[in-house]
Amino acid sequence: MSRPHLDSRTGVYYIRRRVPDVLRHILGKSEYKRSLETKDRAEAARLFPKALEESNHLFELARKQLSGEAVLNAVDAMQLAARWAKAEQERVASEADYGHWLMLGFSGDSDADTLRFYKHEAPKLYKDLVLGLIQKSLDRHHLPLRQLGIKLKDQLFDAFEVVALDLSDWCYECWLNSGRYVEPPALMPVKRLSTEKVDSAGHKSLSGLWCAYADMKASTEGDALVKSTLSEYEGVFKRLIELYGDLPLEKVNRELIADYVNKLAATPSAGSGIRSMTAPEQIAEAQKLNLPKLTKATIRKRLQSVSAVLSYGAEMGWLKENPVTASRLTKRLSKSVSATGR
Repeated sequence: MSRPHLDSRTGVYYIRRRVPDVLRHILGKSEYKRSLETKDRAEAARLFPKALEESNHLFELARKQLSGEAVLNAVDAMQLAARWAKAEQERVASEADYGHWLMLGFSGDSDADTLRFYKHEAPKLYKDLVLGLIQKSLDRHHLPLRQLGIKLKDQLFDAFEVVALDLSDWCYECWLNSGRYVEPPALMPVKRLSTEKVDSAGHKSLSGLWCAYADMKASTEGDALVKSTLSEYEGVFKRLIELYGDLPLEKVNRELIADYVNKLAATPSAGSGIRSMTAPEQIAEAQKLNLPKLTKATIRKRLQSVSAVLSYGAEMGWLKENPVTASRLTKRLSKSVSATGR
């Protein structure tokens, strides 16, 4: 598992990951890097798993976008705009920084103008300002997705434009009243975005765990491992999902792993056309034709592959334990292989 990096110039720890090649045009970068905002090694170690999970989630969203699936909707656009406006209202009020959202001395008719005047007199600069707010908000929520659809771009722009104009109008009223209290514009209540997880486990499934594991390995250990070990692990994990479905991780326990070992023991090692069959079909074919079964050494190897992925899930807090190591099945298989030689 990767660990926090230390910036030798500042002494601050940060997370750095290689962005998978297929996602680079979506994310607009080849490397994911974010400060953990601490110089304390123990604190960085504590913060790192959450930061790693956030990067995994970002990669998942990018993969969804790559497949054509919408990752944000119109309600999300309004929620992002409301969150930004709420934080900015609080900052402006605490610092009495009303002039920040006014065009002071912009026109000759008044000492200050709101963004509404700016919108008509300098439309390109105004548009760039709103787009900048949108991008900063996406980045802040770990959603730096560059290839947004036209519809979503319009929804985001409309949502941010409304709150920015209202904020500027409010600042103008506060400025006219010499900072005396003026009721701020009403905002949408803060709610969970459709991309945000319900809890730390995020109700992640087996396929979600595999994607997170593969992305982590690809970004921390390079192409050589991706082309060899990962391709082997992926085949094994795919068969696991074929047997049990794309289960939520809370259902992956010691009992399931014990059953998985029994199913591996019933899986054929050879036979005409079995490679093109699903795992359940292979087992049925083996029973029907009495085909030779996997050796205990092969079963152990496949179980170790599954264990490596589940171990990552446990490290990330998505699983309470790695049910493979907790069940000690690999150790029992190892003793059996040592005793029989196969």
